[in-house]
Amino acid sequence: SPKILDTATGEERQWQGPGDDQEGQATAIAFSANNRWLVVGSRDKTAVLWDVATGKQHLVVSGHGAEVTSVAISHDGSKLLAGCGDGTAKVWSTATGENSLDLAGHDAMVNSVAISQDATLYVTGSKDVKLWGPLGQLRRTLSTAAYRVAVVPSGDIVITASKVISFWDIESGEIRGTLAVGGDDAVVASMAISHNGAFLVAGGFDKELGAGVAAIWDTATCEERRRISGHKGVVDSVAISAEGTTIVSRSEDVAMVWDVSAAEQRRTLPGSPSFVKALAVSADGAYIVAGSEDKTARVWDAVLGTELCVLSEHAGQVSGVAISGDGARVVTSSFDEGKGLGVAAVWNP
Repeated sequence: SPKILDTATGEERQWQGPGDDQEGQATAIAFSANNRWLVVGSRDKTAVLWDVATGKQHLVVSGHGAEVTSVAISHDGSKLLAGCGDGTAKVWSTATGENSLDLAGHDAMVNSVAISQDATLYVTGSKDVKLWGPLGQLRRTLSTAAYRVAVVPSGDIVITASKVISFWDIESGEIRGTLAVGGDDAVVASMAISHNGAFLVAGGFDKELGAGVAAIWDTATCEERRRISGHKGVVDSVAISAEGTTIVSRSEDVAMVWDVSAAEQRRTLPGSPSFVKALAVSADGAYIVAGSEDKTARVWDAVLGTELCVLSEHAGQVSGVAISGDGARVVTSSFDEGKGLGVAAVWNP
C-alpha cells in the first residue's frame, strides 16, 4: 500500500484501509483533478482508490482480466477508467466501485486511456485507438498505434502519440494535423499537454541532427510555437506545469527547465546520478519531481534549481511520478523486489 513521507519531519506512515492487499508492480498512478482521489493500478489486476485527505483506502476494483496498465479519473472525480494488458478497459464508479462499462476490442495491451472533461467520451490507445461513448458504444476506431492518448478540453479533438503526434477530429475521424519533432527520421518519444489544452510539447530524437529535440505546438492551429534544443540524447520525458509557464525536458545526459513563452532555458537540474524514468511539474511550476533508475525521486526548486529533498524509500527504479493539483502530495511508483510500492510524500517546498 502507499506510504506518506513528511519530508519536513522525516516521519513516515502507512496508508491503511480494509482489503489492503494490493500486490505486484504498481503500473499506473493518477490523481483526480479535484485532488480527492489517488488511484494506483497494479500487476495483480486491481486498481486501488485512495482518499488523499485521510490517507485511507476507499475501494478496490478487481474485475480486470489482466494487469492494469493505465488509469484515468474523470474531471468531476466520479468515474475511473482502467486499461488492461489483455486489450480491455473498464469504467468504475468511484463512489460505489460498481463496474459500469466494459470496453473490449483491442488485440493488444491498452497503453493509455483518457476521458473527456464532460465524461461523454472514453479513449483507449493500443495498436489502434478506440473512441467510446458514454454508454460504452464504440463510436470510432482510429487506424494508428498510440502509446499516449489525450482529449483536448473542448472535447472535439483526440491527440495520439506514436512516431508522430496526430490531431483527430472526433466527429469525422479525419486527421486535422500531424506533427513531428524533426525530419523524416525523427522519432517522438514523449508528449505532454498543457492543462488548458492550448499547446503541447513533444520530445524525441532527430537523426539528421544527431541530437535530442523538443517542440511546442498550438493545438488549435497545429502550428509550431517554439523549438527546444540542447539535449544530446533522446528527449524521452517532458512535463508541463498546470499554469503552462514551465516545461521540463529530460534525456540521458541532462534535465532542463524551460520558460514556455520564450523557449529559453532557465537552468539545468543537477543531482541525479542516473537515468531519469519519469518527470512531473507542480501546478504552479514551483517545483519538479524526477524518478530515477537509482531508486530515488528527487525534488527540485524549479526557480532556483536547488535540490529540496531526495525520496529514497524504493528498492527498485522509480518509473512513475505524479503531483496532486494543490502541490501538497507527491506519488512515486516502482518495482520493489517483486512488489509494486506506491509512495506518497507530503512536503513543504
